[in-house]
Amino acid sequence: MRFTSVLTLLVALLIGSAESAQAGTTWLPQFQSDQHVYIDPALAQHSQPLSKDGFIDGRVDQLSRKHGLSIYVVITQQGDELRDGDYKNWARTMVRPQLYDRWVGVSGFAADRCVILLVVRSKAADHASTAITCGDTLRNWGLTKDYFNQSDSPVNKHVREVRISPFDGIQAVLTDINAAIDVKKPTASSGVAGTNAEPEDDGAWSWWVWALIIFGVILAIYLLICFIRWISNGGSGGSGGSDGGFFI
Repeated sequence: MRFTSVLTLLVALLIGSAESAQAGTTWLPQFQSDQHVYIDPALAQHSQPLSKDGFIDGRVDQLSRKHGLSIYVVITQQGDELRDGDYKNWARTMVRPQLYDRWVGVSGFAADRCVILLVVRSKAADHASTAITCGDTLRNWGLTKDYFNQSDSPVNKHVREVRISPFDGIQAVLTDINAAIDVKKPTASSGVAGTNAEPEDDGAWSWWVWALIIFGVILAIYLLICFIRWISNGGSGGSGGSDGGFFI
């Protein structure tokens, strides 16, 4: 009986430890096809509370539709596995392997046209780590890893704003990304992409037609002059001088 009680106590302790460890890790959501903004429930009890509202949902949806993208925003709180001194790398080390890779293959997730913005806030709210990843569509438009790592990129330019006022900062990041796409995205008129490019101007090849017409007119006038001379000379072919051939 005593052995059974001890065994039960050990099992309960192991389960409790596992649940405690799991609860302490950084929260990351499962993908939902009808959801584009995800906020860690723990942030509602944060020293600077943050909860989902209709405004950020509407803005993300509006910014997504501009270029036919699927934009997702995830805001979460620092878990126990994240060290305070390494806060700048929190989001960078999580956005691709732990979030994007988890969502790839899930029904409704358009990996090629996606933009995922991950914000990890520190427990004390004195730091925030921000990172972004995107699909092949944006990479083909020139919005690559090297582009986003530049100091004046949409993400790096608004890091402080994201920490102080997350929704305003996120909106600024996404607005700048759309502005960058406006500049970098190939257009039909450039001839790089699309099927609505203007046809080539026929003037590019018709110059030689005009040259032949002009040459023909000159030749006809020359032949007419030669014929008139021949008639005026009584039809004689001459002595083979310069008046007798087609050369002037």
